[in-house]
Amino acid sequence: MSGQQAGQPLAVVVGASRGLGHEICRELVGRGYAVFACMRSEPQEHPPAGIRIITGVALDDHEMAKSAVLIGIKLQRQAIDLLIFTAGLLVKEGSLASHPENYSTQATVNAHAPIFITSALHQHLQPGSKVVFLSSKMASMTLMDQGTNISYRMSKAALNAGACCLAQSLKPLGVAVAMLHPGAVRTDMYYEYHGHSKFRHAEPASESADGSISASQSVQDILKVVANLDLDNTGRFWNHDGSQIAW
Repeated sequence: MSGQQAGQPLAVVVGASRGLGHEICRELVGRGYAVFACMRSEPQEHPPAGIRIITGVALDDHEMAKSAVLIGIKLQRQAIDLLIFTAGLLVKEGSLASHPENYSTQATVNAHAPIFITSALHQHLQPGSKVVFLSSKMASMTLMDQGTNISYRMSKAALNAGACCLAQSLKPLGVAVAMLHPGAVRTDMYYEYHGHSKFRHAEPASESADGSISASQSVQDILKVVANLDLDNTGRFWNHDGSQIAW
């Protein structure tokens, strides 16, 4: 068992080893949640009280079914109040034609696995539960103004499509679903993509000159959107600041 107290809300965060997932877990514990932090391997740091680590959760094509079973076993009969998928893969590329394998890899991690695992865990969802998928505004066809990172854009668009379907199927059960762009967040993925140094000693607390924001600011914004998520606005695509993103 996770040490969850009676009446304490339970969150499951998939992709919690670093970056936004790690920060979300810390913030949720501070807000009174019991948290299952799901990741592929053991974290480098001992988790704070209130967080139970589930290792062996991988989103690869041949691992997602095992991962769903593993999470279900660890949950036992506990109901999930908040299920968040933060795991993602961004392979920087020019054109799809030059690296066709990139789409299948990113589609599995970014789209297929989150939708599959949510469906597999539906028995742990209850009226009032919320499911949140971290997407990207790069999936928006309205806002698409570049021809790069085609695989990533397609994978996140596929995630949005799957999440919309889940929103419809889960609504009669009282479960709300959201797709959410977290902003240009200064995480390892951000630094790796832009080729920036990972030294963060002089990093601003909120927004910097290039429009990027800290993980802490993003998480605060994300949880505000989550707090306002309900069955009336389920299935929508949100920016971290609470505005809607056009498909």
